Amino acid sequence: MQNEERSEPRDSDPYQLACLAAGVGVWDWDLRSDEIYFSSLAREIQGLSQDEPATFATVRSLTHPDDAADMLAALEHALDPENRLQESYVYRITRPDTGELRWVRAHGVARFAEVEGKIQAVHYSGSIEDITEREEMRRALTESEARLRIALDAAQMAVWEIDLESDIVTSSVELNRLYGFPDDAKPAADDFRARYAPGEGERLAKAGAEARASGENKLQTQVRHLFPDGSERVFLLRAALAPVDHTGRERAIGVVFDIT
Repeated sequence: MQNEERSEPRDSDPYQLACLAAGVGVWDWDLRSDEIYFSSLAREIQGLSQDEPATFATVRSLTHPDDAADMLAALEHALDPENRLQESYVYRITRPDTGELRWVRAHGVARFAEVEGKIQAVHYSGSIEDITEREEMRRALTESEARLRIALDAAQMAVWEIDLESDIVTSSVELNRLYGFPDDAKPAADDFRARYAPGEGERLAKAGAEARASGENKLQTQVRHLFPDGSERVFLLRAALAPVDHTGRERAIGVVFDIT
């Protein structure tokens, strides 16, 4: 057996002080003794007292049942000498001190050694941070986007965006379908304008210029369209100038839907 001297981290280490400043706790799991060292912040994040012993059973008891399988699978890959996964993984814990559900992100790196002629993981060390606020914001944004998508689908609306300097349109499946393009197409602005009935392009450009000249940043108008199959459709177009982004480019964003 290859001897490996254990260097247990301490809260006064410069590395740990840096992690503390970043709100990240650190840990070290001795796989041979099943003892886990948690820094003070790591214990605080997980709702553990500062003096109670910790083992993998401790970690497992904190893990939300719905996340246990994924967490264990990630751990198995990290400790596998043939895999040695070093990716972070996100899961929920239930703090034993408050019963509160929290989201955490853990990242670990295993150390391997030869034990009785076989290479295996002997230490697993890493970090843990509480990402509850970020995760809740991310999930709220995802849910908000999903609600918006449902609302747009129900109203049969398509969202569009155009860079006013480059004349590049950011398309979408809904916009492509409305204008009769394949779902995966990336039509140019002129491809959309080609669907306008005669004179509509000029009228729309004039209306936009007049609105901007008068200080208006919004526009609503009906636009007649002629499609290759000879059908005529009337779309309601609503547009607004978007705030100038970090590139300084001007963009218009809006919705369009069929009111024929």
